Amino acid sequence: VVATGIEDAPRVIGNRTEVFVRAGFVRDFALAASTRFSHRDRTVGGVNVRSWFVDGHEASGARALDAAAHSMRIFARRFGAYPYTELDVVEAPLVGGAGGVEFSGMVTIANMFYQPMSAGPQGGVLGSLLAGGSAQDLEARRESMIEFVTAHEVSHQWWHGLVGSDSREHPFQDECLAQYSAVLYMQERYGAERARRETEQQVTAGYHMMRLMGGTDAA
Repeated sequence: VVATGIEDAPRVIGNRTEVFVRAGFVRDFALAASTRFSHRDRTVGGVNVRSWFVDGHEASGARALDAAAHSMRIFARRFGAYPYTELDVVEAPLVGGAGGVEFSGMVTIANMFYQPMSAGPQGGVLGSLLAGGSAQDLEARRESMIEFVTAHEVSHQWWHGLVGSDSREHPFQDECLAQYSAVLYMQERYGAERARRETEQQVTAGYHMMRLMGGTDAA
């Protein structure tokens, strides 16, 4: 079980397993559970950053952990201290095209980013979105996307986490700040040219795709 807050060690009572979760000063609560979860940890400024992934996705789980740890360091310095002692980054079977979803002390990343383009239906979905280029180029793009999405989701701990807004009714308030924060992460870690490329590929391209599909401006 992975959840908002801190999970106590599981207790087996008869044929039931109980897990108690303690969480304070949170805006929402979420949990994920799987018999296939593995995790890796890293401590950043006294915060335990933990990446959860299903068996077989160790390389992508490690990449998500690396991006989350660097994001935590950059954003805490830029925006203010992170308010909790843990941050869980969790691979999850998200639907509807979402790359990730944010909660207090926990973010989920779509499992389509955790597997090669050729692996299963989720890999196929991502491959179709990134059609064109060699297999090596597509894999490089997938790895870049999981890093960008992880930075974006971690920044939600500040927007709408610390700086509150209604992320469901008014997503424009926190999503634009999260996109900006992910680009800032790229700039601080890799330099201005990488940040420019990621802005074109991860941000601007979405607007172009919307136009090509006949979309119009909306809130």
